[in-house]
Amino acid sequence: MLLTSQKTLKNSVSCTGVGVHSGQTASLTFHGAPAHTGIVFLRGDLSTKTEDFISSHIHSVVDTAFCTTLANKRGHKARTVEHVLAAFKGCGIDNAIVELHGEEVPIMDGSAAPFVEMIERAGVLLQDTPTAMIKIKRPVSVAFGDSKAMLIPDETFNLQMTFNAGRRLNNLSWTFDFSPTFDHFRDHIASARTFGFYEDAEKMWAAGLAKGTSLDNTVVFQDGILMNTSGLRFQDEMVRHKLLDALGDLALLGRSIQGKFIGVNSGHTLHYKLMQEVLSSEDNYSF
Repeated sequence: MLLTSQKTLKNSVSCTGVGVHSGQTASLTFHGAPAHTGIVFLRGDLSTKTEDFISSHIHSVVDTAFCTTLANKRGHKARTVEHVLAAFKGCGIDNAIVELHGEEVPIMDGSAAPFVEMIERAGVLLQDTPTAMIKIKRPVSVAFGDSKAMLIPDETFNLQMTFNAGRRLNNLSWTFDFSPTFDHFRDHIASARTFGFYEDAEKMWAAGLAKGTSLDNTVVFQDGILMNTSGLRFQDEMVRHKLLDALGDLALLGRSIQGKFIGVNSGHTLHYKLMQEVLSSEDNYSF
């Protein structure tokens, strides 16, 4: 796998929206950053100091219930980061500062497409530094119930997701290879929206979640019937979104991956456990 140059953003770009779980309005600004910065979050409503950056790394993960939440040593949190991280990874952006005013990243339309559009508006700047890589040397897997997540050796980076939705819905599978151009990610993965089941809504509201959910930002099924009058963007939109979440979560390894991800019904918690397992032994990987 050939190394490529690191990339950042030419200009800053902003958006405002509501948090899907908190229901609170938040604003977001993408800024360029020097090589080797990685993708970092900064709670601009709490601090403007670089020492208060929230690193997009597995060591910063503090919660994986229904979304991925990061925090720094001072307890500043960035919640629901997976779609932003997937957008940066899919667009090949290695370094950026994500200035967040509010605890939760805005859900926008429920996909990564609005963040991809922001990156396109900002422009991409090549940096004279090769990308940092992590090579998977041997198969690593974790499982819980009927869910499984694996990373296995491969010459490129690609992801395969299978989702057994139940609820009178068909089983779905999708494979995404990072070898093609950025357009492939934008056209086939980025616009897949988050989804849920109406029957679960009251449980999530009771847990203080999904307060910002609406049919404008979430694909919702009731007893197996789609409630969104606008329909699906893809017939297999759910599994594509599961793959999008996996892509964002795996970005928390902090490096571009040389290997293949295989997920079966996997979610944020299992992805986190998989990354922990990979890093638990240097026999599993090399830089």
